[in-house]
Amino acid sequence: MVQLNEAEVRQLEMANEPSKTMEVCVTCGALLVVGDVHQRLDEHVSGKQHKGYAQIRSYLDQQQLPGAEQSVQVNCLSVIASYRN
Repeated sequence: MVQLNEAEVRQLEMANEPSKTMEVCVTCGALLVVGDVHQRLDEHVSGKQHKGYAQIRSYLDQQQLPGAEQSVQVNCLSVIASYRN
């Protein structure tokens, strides 16, 4: 008779579970199950983490100076170029 340890049993149990398609929340980066019940999505959107990230993004959008995005891209490209050399 073959005996399995706990880790092997959990691994076999997980292999039999159907995989769930996940999607990243564009506001806070949390993983959400695609096609999940609407109530869970509402709970996520009203949660502290999501609200906090939304508030930060709103503040940053208000503080954004014209041309700042372009200067960030230029700075990133110069950093990438310095790593290549």
